Amino acid sequence: MKGSDFFYFSSRCRKQRMMALASKSERAKEAHLLLASAYADRATLAMLNGE
Repeated sequence: MKGSDFFYFSSRCRKQRMMALASKSERAKEAHLLLASAYADRATLAMLNGE
């Protein structure tokens, strides 16, 4: 991973959360929240690894 990975994954997480809020379908909302959670986990790992 590169030094900007934290910013990449945190921005992707934020985008997925915004898409979940805009979703009308419960299934789509759940999928966006699941992706947001995965991106948040990757951002945390990048931050902890100093990348």
